[in-house]
Amino acid sequence: MAIVTGIFPSCDPAEIQAALTAANLDATKVRVVTKSAPSQDAEDSVMDFVYVAQAQESNDFSDDITHGTNVIASSGGTGVPGIGGRHQDLRDFGAHGTTYNYLGDAGIPGDTVGNYNDAIDEGRCVAIFDAAGADAGAVAEAFRSAGFKNVKTF
Repeated sequence: MAIVTGIFPSCDPAEIQAALTAANLDATKVRVVTKSAPSQDAEDSVMDFVYVAQAQESNDFSDDITHGTNVIASSGGTGVPGIGGRHQDLRDFGAHGTTYNYLGDAGIPGDTVGNYNDAIDEGRCVAIFDAAGADAGAVAEAFRSAGFKNVKTF
C-alpha cells in the first residue's frame, strides 16, 4: 500500500477540499491530521479529520505505571521526607522536552515523521492520501500542484 503525505498551510476543511478537487484528487481518500479544534465544517467534510490534541488529552499513563504494584496512586503519596513539590509525569523523563509522534501508525519512516510532527505542532495540517490502486507519483504531483509542501510517497 502506498501513501502520499503533504503539509497544507491551513487547516480550513473547505480550503483543503477545494485544493484537492482542483487537482482532480478524490478527497474521500484523505486523512487530515490536525491540532485544530473540531468544527462542524470538518465533520461535514468528506475527508477524515484526526484531532491529535484530543488524543493527547486522553493519553494518561498514570494508572498504568502503578497497575499491579500494590501502590495506591490516588492516596496522596507516601510522605517521604525531603521529597515533595510539583507532580511529575512521563514528560519529566524526556531528555529534550516532550515530542509527540502524531503519525505513529501512518507508516511514515522515523527520519521523516519529525517534519510532519513539527508542522502539526505549529498549527498546519498533514494530509495522508491512501494511494492504493493509484499512481502514487501522479498523486504526489497533484498534491504539489494543490499547494501541499514536503510531499512524500511511502
